[in-house]
Amino acid sequence: MEGSTVPTDRILLGGLLGVLVMVVLELKKCRKALRTSRRECKELRQASESSTNPLGDQKGQQTEPEEQKPLLRPPEEFGPLFGRENVEKLFQPSETEFKDFVKRQVPCVIQGLDLGECLQTWTPEALKKQIGAREVSVHVSKHPLLDFVRKNFEYKLMTIQQLISRICDSRRTNKEWLYFRALGRNHRKDPAFLSDFSDFSPEFQKAFQLPDPLMPPPSHLFSSVFRASSHNLQLWCHYDVPANFLCQIRGRKRVLMTPPSEAFNLYVSDSSSPVLNLWGRPDFDRFPFTWHSLRKSTEAYLEPGDVLYIPPFWFHTAQTLPPCNWRPRGAAEVIHAAGGAGGASPPPTAAGPGGGGEESVEDPDALNVSVNVFFKDPRTLDEEKSRNVEVYDKKDIYGNKDPPVVQRVTKTVQTQVLKPVEEGLPPALRSFFLLKTAAFLFGKAQELACEATEN
Repeated sequence: MEGSTVPTDRILLGGLLGVLVMVVLELKKCRKALRTSRRECKELRQASESSTNPLGDQKGQQTEPEEQKPLLRPPEEFGPLFGRENVEKLFQPSETEFKDFVKRQVPCVIQGLDLGECLQTWTPEALKKQIGAREVSVHVSKHPLLDFVRKNFEYKLMTIQQLISRICDSRRTNKEWLYFRALGRNHRKDPAFLSDFSDFSPEFQKAFQLPDPLMPPPSHLFSSVFRASSHNLQLWCHYDVPANFLCQIRGRKRVLMTPPSEAFNLYVSDSSSPVLNLWGRPDFDRFPFTWHSLRKSTEAYLEPGDVLYIPPFWFHTAQTLPPCNWRPRGAAEVIHAAGGAGGASPPPTAAGPGGGGEESVEDPDALNVSVNVFFKDPRTLDEEKSRNVEVYDKKDIYGNKDPPVVQRVTKTVQTQVLKPVEEGLPPALRSFFLLKTAAFLFGKAQELACEATEN
């Protein structure tokens, strides 16, 4: 698959927005002092006005109108997303049709293509027999909303057989959530590939195939990642540097995607956002700009056999759906699926646990399986050669490391901008000069965004 485009300007835009987010997060440290200063100034002004003209209103003078504050958070009637599936779809596209679509750099769901025998053969029992003996590291959480920034989960070693058994154990439904992402043979150095399981079962790798219209050249492949998880689990919002095919194999999933231009509004730290419950009601008090990103987001529902194309640097969060033919019809269902408005786990269902002494029942539909195929953008690789720049970090094994130049810029900002300002200025002045720096970066980011759009 060739012809996709990620202009260097977009990469620089992403880097600048990342630095801008870092500067703005630093401003949080100054907010308390700034609010105190404003409150004191307001009290002094009111005291002054009262002493000079305590009967001003009675003399027909108008009181000063209240300051109009910008709308930083959504109105109270802003509710959860109501299953607005608005992603574009392609049915059995040819290679040329898909190339033409990719040039637009927006997500799409691809349907009607053959992903191989895995749709029929990757059952829980078959996976246990084929690759069940392999020991892996699994995210285990007591909360359905996984948070990579604050780490509300534990890494636990277990075999894939144990992983699948725990996911399918009805006694654990809505009590724990498990998420597995395959790692490379040498998990410290190598990206993951399905071929890594060949020592356990050659049939496992052969059961999955990426259709020819989507297949990138072998030299452009970054990784192919096997994933398995519980249902009703929501992964943290993040972006990847390579492009990405999310191939749904077993179970259902919905994915919320946000363009790279919204990095500022998602409060990104490294490649992840700390904002949770994007399908319910995020914490707008802590993250007031998030609702602006939601207004520009697009949503996709994936059934077995569907392929979701996610362009480079697009933010995305995924939620595995219950094992039924389900789509949200209203606020109550959406909040229930997201684990409640505040993120609490949904109530047990008839198939769920009924008490501490309940007998285990195997629920094969509880297992959600997908494969991610990450690949490097051909045009970006061409620019790397022609302009002697490095976009893909050679030590990146997960696909989420920023280009080396952006990593250097971020470090420079931390050591030569934030640290001197913190050490050399009082809180109120820190806020002013960091805002000034943020305004400069934001203006430059807007210029690059316009240039990228024109190109």
